[in-house]
Amino acid sequence: MPGIIDFEDNTERNQQWQKELGRFEQHPLWASDVPGYREEYGQPAPSFVFLPAISGEGKGCIVVMAGGGYTFKSRSEGIVIAKKLNSAGINAAVLDYRIVPYKKEYILADAIRCVRTLYSRAAEFNINRDKIGVIGFSAGGNLAAMTCFYGDDGNPDAADPVERCPCRPAAAVLAYAAVYIVDEIEEDDGEFDLFTYFNFKPEKDMQFPPAFIWQSFEDKLINFKTSFALAEFLRKKQVPVEMHIFPYGEHGQALADDINYKNPADSRYNALTICWGDLCTRWLKYYGF
Repeated sequence: MPGIIDFEDNTERNQQWQKELGRFEQHPLWASDVPGYREEYGQPAPSFVFLPAISGEGKGCIVVMAGGGYTFKSRSEGIVIAKKLNSAGINAAVLDYRIVPYKKEYILADAIRCVRTLYSRAAEFNINRDKIGVIGFSAGGNLAAMTCFYGDDGNPDAADPVERCPCRPAAAVLAYAAVYIVDEIEEDDGEFDLFTYFNFKPEKDMQFPPAFIWQSFEDKLINFKTSFALAEFLRKKQVPVEMHIFPYGEHGQALADDINYKNPADSRYNALTICWGDLCTRWLKYYGF
């Protein structure tokens, strides 16, 4: 895994992501005064798009967090994931979170705010506010996990009514998630280092919801042992974990159903891994989604 990444190389990817989200209504996370927002970074204010399932009235909602090393957001892990959830009768919200050069604290603030916002607007979206979960891929898996670890019950004294709402996800789906549990966090030297964004130092009394984890043995970017370590950590905290390790497939398989006939080497299709989506939706339904 590389350490320092040039995020400027991903301009086209980011434009494609924004174009795809632009086909749907985008809901800002803050009406005004976005914490830490910098116009000079050239990124839109954080938002989400809500994709309701045809039969999703009164059911839960999953916040989709695409991966991309915090330097872009992968289109194969955004809207298409939401539509997969929709096909199983589960509502979805695709999060358009900020990326570098924003610091991790602001990216995490976007994810936490999204859960709070969905809770506060549950009646409007016709969802069960007690069944708001998260799904994340790679760096998005890191963000989903951090959203769970740093979830809280809201601030009853906050002037902003959204901030009074809880932000504890009811379930977490972590796909080849980049979560490295460490004893100490290195000091920020001002230069983007992917490792420091992925590192996590547990704090006492942190909570975590039931987790669904999947990974591939062939993943050369996020080693499968990372998922084992995370599952073991959660089990020690008595968190229910369902985990699947598949034999084939590189990093970033997404739904593992994309067949590229022009260049088979780039195909994300895998006849074994493709079942993860159905296993996941079955698992979500078991937990009330």
